[in-house]
Amino acid sequence: MRATLVIAVATWLALAACGAPAPRSTPPAREVERDVEIDSEREAHAPSSAAPVAPPLPAQPTPTPPPRRARVLPTLPVSVELEHVDSAHRSIERLDLDEYVTGVLRGELVVWDAPSALLEAQAIASRSYALAVLELRAQQGRSGPLPNSTAAQAYRGAPAGKLSPAAHKVEARVRAAVAATRGRVLVADGCVLDARFHACCGGATAAFADVFAAQEDLGAMPSVACAGCAGEPAWKATLERAELARVWNVLGLAPKDWTLAPARRDARGRWLEVELGSKGKSRRMPFEELRARIGAARIPSSRIYNEWPDAGAVIDAKLVLEGRGRGHGVGLCQAGARHEAERGATSAEILARYFPGAKLVTLR
Repeated sequence: MRATLVIAVATWLALAACGAPAPRSTPPAREVERDVEIDSEREAHAPSSAAPVAPPLPAQPTPTPPPRRARVLPTLPVSVELEHVDSAHRSIERLDLDEYVTGVLRGELVVWDAPSALLEAQAIASRSYALAVLELRAQQGRSGPLPNSTAAQAYRGAPAGKLSPAAHKVEARVRAAVAATRGRVLVADGCVLDARFHACCGGATAAFADVFAAQEDLGAMPSVACAGCAGEPAWKATLERAELARVWNVLGLAPKDWTLAPARRDARGRWLEVELGSKGKSRRMPFEELRARIGAARIPSSRIYNEWPDAGAVIDAKLVLEGRGRGHGVGLCQAGARHEAERGATSAEILARYFPGAKLVTLR
């Protein structure tokens, strides 16, 4: 052992005398760090076939969920308050609930030749909508009358003066439909359904969640095919620049080189969202908001099948839209329901078609 140690020491002294570094198994710490730096530099300058790492996307704001209604059915109110507003004044009227529903049928339907099943279906839908609105307001701690407007439900009072025999007969049929459905409402997911309706869907209704995304969807107003109004006349809307300015100006877009194109459609082609552009900038807007700003009477529905100029092209003087249907397209299609009633469908069958999954319940 002593001999081995002597040989090792002698070897070390000989190497040191020649200026050679002493052998070692691990380099000093400084050299290890330098080796790592050199390797890193080589990797940084070496060609790589890997795709560059994209910067992280900015966080998207979480959409606010719509308010959820309590799953409790209300008792049937005896009366409701109705607000009338015109250019001159505002007034509040208290009405018996059935009298209110009767007035909504007069205001929302062509009642002269309406089949009884259509009148009954409309009475149930209108009663459901009114009670759902009042219930939601109460749960939110708000109060107030129901508005008399086409944006909610249009009410028309009883005809004044002496009625002709024909008018008297029509009025009697309307009142009979309301009486036959007294207390009847549509219920879905434990709530009175805010049953929507419109004049004509143009062949297929719109889904509630697509049109009223900010409101709770109870799952009973999906998009359904509607053969009864597929043959309804088409419409054509010619919109002047002054009308379009109501939308482009509010979005802060420059007043030239305007473009418009559908940004999102439903499975049946109905326009849900549009992209409005000007000089390289663009904004998106729900189509129903566009209709409201320009005027629902000017753009009858979102079921559009033709646009001129073409989508995305500059609008020089006017925008022309062609389509079918009238109204937002959600829920009960009055034209389609009339067709079903004329073929012998009952009010319950009509409602089951347009509000699948909803139940008919009688409130007390």
